[in-house]
Amino acid sequence: MLIKSLKLTNIRSYINETIEFPEGSVLLSGDVGSGKSSILLAIEFALFGIRRSGLPGSLLLRKGSSSGSVELRFSIGNNEVTVKRTLKKAKDDVQQDTGYTIINGLKAEGTAIELKSKLFDLLGYPKELLTKSKSLIYRYTVYTPQEEMKQILLEDEEQRLDILRKVFAIDKYKKIRDNSSVFIKQIKEKKKELDGRLIDLEPKKAEKAKQEKELSSLTAKLDNLHPELNKIKTELAKKKEELTKLEQWIKELNSLKKDLEINNSKINEKTLQLKKNIQNISELKTTLNAIKNKLEKFSPELSEEELETELNLKEKELSQTTQNKALLEEKLNALKTKLKEINKELEEKQNLTSELNEKDFLHKQLAVMVSNKKSILPKSEKTENALEEIKKKTRECEVKKWGSNEVIQNISSMEKCPTCYQNVPSEHKQRISANETKKLSELNSQLTALNIKSSQTNKELQTLKEQIGTIHTKEKELERVDETISSLTQRLKAITEKELLLSNLKQEETHHLLSLDTLNKTNLEQKTSQITLLKQKLKDAQEKKHLTSLLTDKNTLLATLTNEQETLKAETESLKEAIRDIERQLKEKEGIEEIYNTRKKELEAILTKEKDTEINIAALEKEKQGISNIIDSLTKEITIKLTYKNSLKKLNSLQHWLEEYFINLMNTIEKHVMLRLNREFNDLLINWFNILMESETLNIRLDDRFTPIIEQDGYEIGINNLSGGEKTSLALAYRLALNKVINELITGIKTKDIIVLDEPTDGFSSEQLDKVRTVLEQLKIKQVIIVSHESKIESFVENIIRVNKEENVSKISVS
Repeated sequence: MLIKSLKLTNIRSYINETIEFPEGSVLLSGDVGSGKSSILLAIEFALFGIRRSGLPGSLLLRKGSSSGSVELRFSIGNNEVTVKRTLKKAKDDVQQDTGYTIINGLKAEGTAIELKSKLFDLLGYPKELLTKSKSLIYRYTVYTPQEEMKQILLEDEEQRLDILRKVFAIDKYKKIRDNSSVFIKQIKEKKKELDGRLIDLEPKKAEKAKQEKELSSLTAKLDNLHPELNKIKTELAKKKEELTKLEQWIKELNSLKKDLEINNSKINEKTLQLKKNIQNISELKTTLNAIKNKLEKFSPELSEEELETELNLKEKELSQTTQNKALLEEKLNALKTKLKEINKELEEKQNLTSELNEKDFLHKQLAVMVSNKKSILPKSEKTENALEEIKKKTRECEVKKWGSNEVIQNISSMEKCPTCYQNVPSEHKQRISANETKKLSELNSQLTALNIKSSQTNKELQTLKEQIGTIHTKEKELERVDETISSLTQRLKAITEKELLLSNLKQEETHHLLSLDTLNKTNLEQKTSQITLLKQKLKDAQEKKHLTSLLTDKNTLLATLTNEQETLKAETESLKEAIRDIERQLKEKEGIEEIYNTRKKELEAILTKEKDTEINIAALEKEKQGISNIIDSLTKEITIKLTYKNSLKKLNSLQHWLEEYFINLMNTIEKHVMLRLNREFNDLLINWFNILMESETLNIRLDDRFTPIIEQDGYEIGINNLSGGEKTSLALAYRLALNKVINELITGIKTKDIIVLDEPTDGFSSEQLDKVRTVLEQLKIKQVIIVSHESKIESFVENIIRVNKEENVSKISVS
């Protein structure tokens, strides 16, 4: 880059001036305060725009002017560039307006940032410097105010290193370390949080192992019981099959016994019948004689049919009446017994109803509690999410609080601005401290509110979890109440049916009592006498008829009995033969009943064993399911906590890697880079300082912190112990060495052909001024602009631009 011309309009002490800059060495000569430095500030403004902390618009715009501009023309490589920036006065400030660039005849307007971006591309400056308040590359390669150059020598070591890191474009390593430290702090906070979540991991694992052991024990018991149950069922099937066969045999045995009994009974009957027939035949003969004698005594006028008809009618009436009365009395007795039983059963209805009402009330209470589950579960999940959000906000506030404390601590100890190197006013410190203190107060209030909210949310979450646990208990209790209500309802239903039956029975009892009362009023004695008389008459008529019939029958019977005797004898012999056959079969089946009873007892024992085993298996299965549910719940919790543990392990590994390797690696890389730069810087510094001083007693070198170490007669002395000329020589040598190192380090920058030296000879002796000629010859830079009021310099520069100030207006003249 080579500057061709600079046009100033209402800039500081300039109203309207154009300055032409030739190549080679150029001296800006003029008295102190004539406006030389204004030219350098205008060039910097044209390239980079205003900076609120170092180059504000109010510092550039001429007092009393509403607008101003700077137009800089320069060549860079094969490009001819013109850039114009403008200023305008606002209400309380001077602001930068839009400007333009002309590159090889092509004009393009743009905002301040757009112009700066385009010029950075042209100058070859790194893009990451675009948003920074000033360009350190320009500051320490092209133009450095002399006092600012001396200031870097007197800075604290760390501040000087920070500046040099930025100048050498290696401050990224420190930023990486600082960011790593912040990141490590966040990792530690996250680890602390994860440690809190993992505090019950081992107890959960132990509980899971305990439950799994119990589950394994139950599974082993079940594995033993299932084969045993199958064995019992197999044995049971065999026993049932065996009993079925025995029952068939017993059935056959009973059938044989029955047949034997029947046959024995028949033989006895036949034998008795034979004896009886013999006796009957004898008696019949006697009876036949007696009947003949009796028949001779009865009158032939008796009408049996009429008497019988009348008697039957009377007897039927009496019998019906008697039967009705007996039946009614019997029914009444049965009804009384039934009523007594029902009344006894109805006595417990009140107790059952009371118990049912209690259970119904309890059912409603439990149902209401259980119904809250659907609303409580989402609320619990929402509360957990809210708690996580509160923790996140708390961590953010803690980080902001740490940042504010850091700002307050830094601003309280800051004497000079690290950006513009100007003294920081106490009002500015107080304003920043007040702002940060206000932020801290707000943050503390937020943290207090968040802590209160976190505590409340924790309590709410715990309450919700307790409610959910209570609901689980109530659900089980509700099931038991439902079963009880069902049982009570069935019993009350049966009692209600009994009440209806009771009502019907009472109506029936009333009806029977009325009927009985009606029967009691009937004259039974008269009817009985009439029937007795009729019976006697009928008896005589019947007896006659009977005797006549009997005579005939007895004769017939006598013949029949005689024939029957022969038949009975033949049948008796046949029955005896059948009995002998049955007794033979019974002997073959002797002892089957005892075997059957034994097998039946064995079957009952096996059935009892089967039932006990099935009950035991069902109980174990239920217990196993409960334990499985507990294990599943524990597994889910442990899985989540193991995820936390893995995250913690990764965080530990990451923290270890950052602390033990990465940060050390950044330190090592920076040291290697700084060491190489330090060697080059040191050689150049010694060379330029020896050219300017040529002192045998005064030597200089750089330590590893880029601090100049000055030795005089073998003893180290401080910079403040140097004379004014020696300090200036050191500052100029440091400036030139820094220029050379930066230009060689950052190969892409295109400002290597120009350097601006601001009052580089302040405090120089006449002999030292002569050394400046040697410096200019060795620089070998196409354009050197020197700002100085030393007249002797005019003798060894190629061009002189004189600056004069009259009535607060600067003018330019060239000689």
